[in-house]
Amino acid sequence: MQRRQVLFGVLGLALSASVVHADQVKSGDKVTLFGQQYTVEVHQRDGTFKNGVKIALQSDGAKKANLSFAEGADASADRLFVAAPIGTNDDGITGDQLYLLTGADNNGLFNTTVSNATQYLGGNTERTVGGRPQTVAFVSDANKGVKQDLNLAAMDFTDADALRFYDFDTLAGGNFTDNAVLTLLQPEEDETNAVPGMPDGDYAAMAPGPNGTLMVAGLSIADDTTGDRTPEIGLFDPTTGKFLNLKTNLVKATDSSSVKIDPATEPPNALARISDNEYWMITAADQSGSTDSTADETLYRLRLTFPTDLAGAAPDSIKAEVLAKEDLLAANLGASDGGIFGMTAGREVSPGKRRIYMADWQGNLITLTPVQ
Repeated sequence: MQRRQVLFGVLGLALSASVVHADQVKSGDKVTLFGQQYTVEVHQRDGTFKNGVKIALQSDGAKKANLSFAEGADASADRLFVAAPIGTNDDGITGDQLYLLTGADNNGLFNTTVSNATQYLGGNTERTVGGRPQTVAFVSDANKGVKQDLNLAAMDFTDADALRFYDFDTLAGGNFTDNAVLTLLQPEEDETNAVPGMPDGDYAAMAPGPNGTLMVAGLSIADDTTGDRTPEIGLFDPTTGKFLNLKTNLVKATDSSSVKIDPATEPPNALARISDNEYWMITAADQSGSTDSTADETLYRLRLTFPTDLAGAAPDSIKAEVLAKEDLLAANLGASDGGIFGMTAGREVSPGKRRIYMADWQGNLITLTPVQ
């Protein structure tokens, strides 16, 4: 989408993507989030993996990525799906934009030594093939037939922004449009034909929802009075291929929380489910295009209560509370001023304590393991 590039090109007088934080945490360091201490492991997410497949970072300055974890029978079967968008709609830039890492070690690390890599949508290719996916979400392993299943979701920014669903049977080759089983145009692209129940715009951060649904977070349509766009969440039902009619504005839903969503107008770019009712959400300013810099970045800990009857629920019927928030830039997890772009929750290390995976703008995969 070209208008995003223009907007953030103006705002992002910004430091270049090559600027590195002197204080960035390193492997073996400790960080504390929401009162829990984590051990940090940092390594590049590209290279030649165990099965000989080579994954390439984006060839432009923005080497950001988003993540989605799927738990297997054991660590060797765990999967990490990666969306690594090319920064702009310029031609000639290449990279592995959508791919899978399979198999982690006993410390939960996905790396070239223990993990196999699977390239999707042609592998190391341009935006017109890979689609510039900003977010990714594992949906299910359903296998009814070729190009019949909604196995993986990605929000693509090449041309008009759209949420696309893919079947694992047809993800290896082809391109991001022809391979899609279902395409839902983001509402802000055409408000007259907006998909009911779908958040209006931006990154469409995703995580598992209740009862096999997919939670999608984005920004609302502009308020008639203030003109503000604020975070909202919706639930997609893979069994029907439609969003449920319970889209909920998080700022309004958390109005009585002692901790507020503030700034209230920044888009969610990553979402992770920690438990049935606890979610972590990252919001940040200036995260689009190749602008490896943001004014601020906040990690929220949310408690969500869902209606018993999801199919019959009304809009704004998800109850929400902000339990806590963290200044994510202050944690120095990212290697540059862009901070963290992607996040997903991994295995439980102990009851209620999950490993967290993050990705920054410099091609780093960051693994946070809770200290017992």
